[in-house]
Amino acid sequence: MKKLLGIMVLGLLLSGNAYAETINQRLDAIEKRLEKIEESLSGIEMINNLLNTNILDNSSKSKNSTKTNKSKLDFKLKQLNCFDDTIGLEKIFIRYQITNNYEKKIKLVDATLIANDLLGDVIFRGKISRDVYLASGRVDNVEGSYDDLMMDKCRRIKSVEFPDIKYVLDVSKIAFEDNTVIEF
Repeated sequence: MKKLLGIMVLGLLLSGNAYAETINQRLDAIEKRLEKIEESLSGIEMINNLLNTNILDNSSKSKNSTKTNKSKLDFKLKQLNCFDDTIGLEKIFIRYQITNNYEKKIKLVDATLIANDLLGDVIFRGKISRDVYLASGRVDNVEGSYDDLMMDKCRRIKSVEFPDIKYVLDVSKIAFEDNTVIEF
């Protein structure tokens, strides 16, 4: 009986050493996976910079919350919500009205819509349509959609009632019919 008990204790001790080795192997494998994730995140950061959206900002605090529309464009956000497209992916739907208060026809506008909740947290940030082609004094109603594949903004947009959305149009450049460009 003592021999049997001794063999069982010895077996448990040896099996513990065997498991310790596999735990180290598991930790190495986890470290390799984390390195791959970090590499893919650096790719997402590059895409983020190209799209001028803030995918990786977990705090969602607006760094541009004090900016105002310094141009003579009048911008009114009419609708901001989410829907599922035909293949089941979420899309952000936006509808707005833009008015040209300049004396010249506008061809192109480089501007970003920043929508915040009442506390100033960014719930949506996206470029508006560049191709405006709007005569002086004219109004245009524009609709568009954005894929919400990696931004995961739909969850936040759905949680905020539309009247509680505060928005700013951050205009960078405007190109006119005579090919002059003004920057803000």
